[in-house]
Amino acid sequence: MSCKMRLIDKVTIKGSLVPLELYCLDLDFKRLQVEDRPELPITWNSRYRFKSRHAMEMRKNHLWNDEFSKAHILKKDPHFQEMRTPYTDVFLQNFNMGYQNYAQGEWQVARNLLLKTHTMLREKDGPSEALLRFMEKPYQFKAPEGWR
Repeated sequence: MSCKMRLIDKVTIKGSLVPLELYCLDLDFKRLQVEDRPELPITWNSRYRFKSRHAMEMRKNHLWNDEFSKAHILKKDPHFQEMRTPYTDVFLQNFNMGYQNYAQGEWQVARNLLLKTHTMLREKDGPSEALLRFMEKPYQFKAPEGWR
C-alpha cells in the first residue's frame, strides 16, 4: 500500500529526535458519479435500527480484520482506480523530484518542479502548494542554514 502513498513532508515534533514522515493518499473524489437511488419508505423502529447498526458493525469488523487487505482495495476496486487516474507516473515522478530537492535544500530547483505539479491536475495540488508557500515566505526559496 505504501507505493500508493505520497511522501509530502518530514517534520520533527517538539521533544522528539526522530523526524516523522507525512504521507498522503491521492484520490480525486470528483471523478465519481453519485448514484441516484429512489428512497424506500422505511419506518425507523428499534428493530430496524438494531439491524442497521449490526450490519454497520459487521462491515467495520470486516474492514479492520488483519486478513483484509487494504492494498487490495486500492489495486482492484474500480472506484479507487478511477479516483487515482489523474495521479499519473509523470505527475508523481515530478512531485517526487521536487520534494527530494526541497528536502535536500535545493529550493530553486524544487520550486520549478513543484510549480509544474501544482498545476498539472484538474485542481491545484495541495501538497505542492503547501511546500511552495513554505519555501516562499519568509525564505524566498532559499533554504535556511542547517536545513535538513
